[in-house]
Amino acid sequence: MSQTQSRILFAFPSSLMIIIILLLITELVTSAAAAKQNRYTVHIENNLRATENPLGVRCKSKPLDQDLGLQSVHVGQQLQWDTPFDSSSPGGDPDWYCDFLDWNIRETVFTVFNGPLVGKYCREACYWLVKEEGFYIAGVNNPAPKHFLFVRDWNQ
Repeated sequence: MSQTQSRILFAFPSSLMIIIILLLITELVTSAAAAKQNRYTVHIENNLRATENPLGVRCKSKPLDQDLGLQSVHVGQQLQWDTPFDSSSPGGDPDWYCDFLDWNIRETVFTVFNGPLVGKYCREACYWLVKEEGFYIAGVNNPAPKHFLFVRDWNQ
């Protein structure tokens, strides 16, 4: 075997190895991009004092133009929905805001899901707890009471 033939034989496995490595890198980059596109579940649980009247909740999103309609959430029950979130495209993610109405003549509207909330509070989910004194948030699924942080009262 000549020296030229020997170089060709050794060059082929090296070229094949480079191609395999490039394919693996491409797969890793694609997987990383897909991992940035997440779906979050937003929960709103009524934890007001027991009453016959449910909590009225109407949630809408921008720019998705989705409206969940007016929902009646009884004490101990929750409203929940999934929403996309892509951490690689700031500004393109939905902002969900909700109008809360309890029948003691209190009403407030505020954002319950967006990029800043994900960055600050919502690691696995955005879990809201509605109480007499105001609104609490937890960033995990099935949160224990210790996970909730007071965020705002009814008058803000």
